[in-house]
Amino acid sequence: MGLSLFRFGTLAAIGLATALSGFADEPIACPADAAQTATQIVQHFRKADPIPRNVITVANNIQLVCTQDYVANLALAEAWASLSVRGGLNLQQQYETATRAMSLLLHLETLPFVEHNYNLAGEARKKTITQLVAIADMGGPKIDWLDGETPFPVCERGFTNPAQTLWYQYKKDQASLHTPILLKAQAKACETEIVKAPLKYLAEYYVDLAERTEDPHEAFEHMKAARDLYDTYGGEDQSGLGWNPELRGFFDREFIKAGLRVKTSENLMPKADLFEPENMKLNRSKLDLQYYIDQSWPTVARDAEGKLLRDEMTERMRAHLYLTQELGALARAESKNAEWYLFRALKDHREHGLRTPANENAGTPPDFILETYNPNKTND
Repeated sequence: MGLSLFRFGTLAAIGLATALSGFADEPIACPADAAQTATQIVQHFRKADPIPRNVITVANNIQLVCTQDYVANLALAEAWASLSVRGGLNLQQQYETATRAMSLLLHLETLPFVEHNYNLAGEARKKTITQLVAIADMGGPKIDWLDGETPFPVCERGFTNPAQTLWYQYKKDQASLHTPILLKAQAKACETEIVKAPLKYLAEYYVDLAERTEDPHEAFEHMKAARDLYDTYGGEDQSGLGWNPELRGFFDREFIKAGLRVKTSENLMPKADLFEPENMKLNRSKLDLQYYIDQSWPTVARDAEGKLLRDEMTERMRAHLYLTQELGALARAESKNAEWYLFRALKDHREHGLRTPANENAGTPPDFILETYNPNKTND
């Protein structure tokens, strides 16, 4: 892709270094010092004003004839990325230079890996992706993977790091319209790949969106989207990069909190099915289990003086004991894993306030009920 010569204010032109003098206006065979020459071009693209036309010619020549030189192509990617962000260009010119850098970065993914300047590679990717998102946010040209449908071209950890940076910035201000689209594009590219970090970032986005959504039904839909992404990210054994039982436990509690805000008795899973291995896998039956527990420990009415009604307290205790005994028997009949599943659910109800809106002020059941179903003690 040929580019016109851009001028930048009144800075003096910087002459070509000696190493560039051997290149002609027409492409020649790739020279042995192409990588060194490309590194010098980076400095011109970062600072020269105006950039001498023959420097751009040399950059074009290197890209045309040195297609297999990893380091030279990396340097050119950084050169075009630097040019795109240095200022003085309109949105169309910024887009052309950024997409030039992007095409070079993607080309590197097709070459045999060689040792290189990892900081330079990281900077080139960060500048390029951040710039393309910024251009789209400003109403400029939009690269295909920011259209909301197209997946990112590759699933590679080096390209997910800029997305992580953009996501963390988005969490602070929600200013970028296209950062969520980038997260979705990268997640789509990585669904079946080893690198799954974009799925985690997109899941975090949906959790954040749920927290900022007033409609509880809409918020729960966002949490379900996050759950599906986390399940794919961690896998059935939940051992994905950066994933751990504590993180899973925290998310599951937030998921259930959101679910209990909209849960009703309609389509409840039968108690007998709660502890089947397939339903316990990835905590698929946990919300229904928590709903059963919540409904057995409702808010108790108070009399005119504000005291809890004794008869209702007695009835609540009876209902809760009956339910836990029933669930305990089902869990013990299934497996030790099912016993732990029930124990954690009872513990979350007691310690983490998992309640339906009607029972938010129901208080907590006695300690002895929880300890009755502690698998470490049930066989004593």
